[in-house]
Amino acid sequence: MRSSGRFAVLVLGALAAGLGAPLFAAEEAPVTLKVQTITHRQIDGCIEMTVGKTRLVVVPAWAGRISVLDFGGGNVLWNDPKVDGKVLPLGESWGPWDGNATDVATFIGPERKSQWKGLWLHPWKMISVPGLPTFTAEPGTKAGLSATRTYGPAPPAPKWLEPLAIAGEVSPETRLSAKRSYALSADGQSLTYTYTIISHGGEARGWTVCERALVPGGGYALAPVQRGGEMPAGWMPRDETPADPPVLATSVGDFLVLRAGAKKGAGLAARLRAGWLAGIRGGHVLLMTWPIARNGKYRAYKGAHALFWIAEEYLEFEPLSPEMVLDEGASAAFTQVWHWLALPPDVREDDPQAVGQWLEQRAAEM
Repeated sequence: MRSSGRFAVLVLGALAAGLGAPLFAAEEAPVTLKVQTITHRQIDGCIEMTVGKTRLVVVPAWAGRISVLDFGGGNVLWNDPKVDGKVLPLGESWGPWDGNATDVATFIGPERKSQWKGLWLHPWKMISVPGLPTFTAEPGTKAGLSATRTYGPAPPAPKWLEPLAIAGEVSPETRLSAKRSYALSADGQSLTYTYTIISHGGEARGWTVCERALVPGGGYALAPVQRGGEMPAGWMPRDETPADPPVLATSVGDFLVLRAGAKKGAGLAARLRAGWLAGIRGGHVLLMTWPIARNGKYRAYKGAHALFWIAEEYLEFEPLSPEMVLDEGASAAFTQVWHWLALPPDVREDDPQAVGQWLEQRAAEM
């Protein structure tokens, strides 16, 4: 479908009555959010949102997976060309991961049990776009959708612009449905990303949302670990698989420092003192923040708040929600905010402890 002109908002420069002067100053310029469907990675019907130089691409045919998040300097997520053009029927599973993907699973001991299929390269059809009514689209449909929303200058644009949302159908296996929503900030430097699960009956059990973000190698990652208890260093190998070589996963002060380069891959688990992870590369930081539920139940790997995978070409971040037990009709959401930051001149990128201390302060302020 092609949106009609009534859904596009165009703000014209007006003149103040009788003064012949602009109604708003140049520094109060309006903010424009553009949304359109594109063909991306051999998949039609992908949705692109842009604010200034910032570009977000999500793929409804891949359960709303984020494929591109570009703040003006290139995609901050790692893509695997092996998944290009792949769409799976409900109930089938296939890797590999790339970009951003999600598991919803029940943990018994450290391992995922009762893992919900249908959340990876599976089509979600219900789409809500800023400026348009919610609609249903078959995967791969060339919808020709295009909408523009302009905010400000009076009143000024809100901090967060209207969200895009993509939802799936009720799973016959779990009796859950899920929805992803994405909102860009008015300055184009942040993304709020929320994953919501809704119960439609079935067996009551605890569910954990296991997020994934794959970032390219070439830099390093930081996590603020909580030492003590069953995890003395604040982190541990998963499945007794240490990083090889060991330098790819080390403690620096109160931080876990990770680097890509493991040819065989290695998994880690970490307990965190605060809900944030960061990827540092080329003078910039992708800072991912989320709340840790201090009284929540974290079932994976002795109370881990985040999991990691070290690969040869990328690092995989896996923030975990607390366990969610839902009655019929109830819902629960797991929200992250991703920020794009530039390192200040007095914080050297090659000093992970100094970078971590600066990020800890920034994360606490956000």
